[in-house]
Order: sequence, then C-alpha cells, then structure tokens
Amino acid sequence: MMGLKVFEDMNYILFPYDFTDKYMTDDVIKAYTDEEGHCYVLHNGKKLYGQFGWNEGVTARYYRGLIIEQDKDSAHCYFREDYDYTDEVIADIGAAEGIFGLDVVENAKNYTCLNVIRIGYGR
Repeated sequence: MMGLKVFEDMNYILFPYDFTDKYMTDDVIKAYTDEEGHCYVLHNGKKLYGQFGWNEGVTARYYRGLIIEQDKDSAHCYFREDYDYTDEVIADIGAAEGIFGLDVVENAKNYTCLNVIRIGYGR
C-alpha cells in the first residue's frame, strides 16, 4: 500500500499524454456524498458512484483517470467521433464503472433503464 500512497501524493497519472494536463487541476472534478454516505461525481449530469467506502478525494481522482482514458484524444477511448450511436441496441458487457453505459443510455433504442453488472467486487 505504501507504493499506492506515493503515487497518490505525486498526483500520478497512467496516461502520459499531453492532453492530460487539462485534467490535472483540482477544480476540474468535484465529488459529492449522498445521504447514505456513498461518494459520486456528476458525469454529464448523471451520478457515477465510486466504490463502496471511497471518500470524495479518492472518487474524484479515480474519475479523473476515467475521463482521461475516455478523452477523444486517448487511444483508449470507447467512442468514435464518426459513429452515430442514436437508436442502436447497445450492451455494456463487463460494465466496470458504468461510464460507457451512462454515455450511451439516452441514445440507445427503446431504453428504459441501464443494468450494470460487475462481478467480483465487494458490495
């Protein structure tokens, strides 16, 4: 755990690209705590929760990594700018944090809800 603490203190980021600089200021991301004590960020106006037990700081830093990963200039981005996801049937298999599902749910054909299934993590 000591190694993780050092990276946390250094504001370490896994993606060594120039575009990441725009995400490295503290005012870019704000995390909140709901009435039950669970932390979340607002991702495009929707609540994206961190793992159970995370505080606002950890949740915000983790989200920073997610949005860097999904930046249009990242090789890891799930979306293509030249593709229209409107009225598509979309399955988010694996789901991880649910960020992909939150981004596409309102454009998916006949959406009523988004089920995110993640196996192997605590609660």
